[in-house]
Amino acid sequence: MSFIWRCSGAVALLLAAMITLPCCTNDDSSSEGRMNDDQRRNAHREAIRSYFSRLEAFDIAGAVDLFAEDGVQTMPYAPADLLPPKLEGRAAISRQYSGMPTNFVYGRYPDLVIHDMVDPDRLFVTFRGDIELRAGGRYDNTYAGVFIFQGEKIIEYIEYFDPIVFRNAFGPKGTAP
Repeated sequence: MSFIWRCSGAVALLLAAMITLPCCTNDDSSSEGRMNDDQRRNAHREAIRSYFSRLEAFDIAGAVDLFAEDGVQTMPYAPADLLPPKLEGRAAISRQYSGMPTNFVYGRYPDLVIHDMVDPDRLFVTFRGDIELRAGGRYDNTYAGVFIFQGEKIIEYIEYFDPIVFRNAFGPKGTAP
């Protein structure tokens, strides 16, 4: 419960955003176009678990491969001077994540909870980051997000996190509010 209380502001904004997000449709030519809603949700849950497992193993290419070629990752609270708030396309996502093995001793994402939504191609997630930095220190944040799928691929991942925690870990010393 304490996680929910700490993220209540981010979750409220996320829920408001989800109401206004357009519904995506499946490409019926894919194998998922023939799956029922429960089968699609299960396949998407597995893709999300695989995404975090691959990040933990520093398999950046494998994690990025789960995105559509034109997939997007949006981070509305990202401090724009430290992190682009929107990554458009698999190449941009790959460039952003490619520094993980160099900058992190390890990265774990415990407490992953995947929540169903009405649209079977959208799943809401909550999780924590447990990250030790090679430069010293830690980056431990709490997250909420929405994965949106088209067929078997992630077409958008919207990630909410505490930007103050991010700035304290990655920003120049003394610039954090």
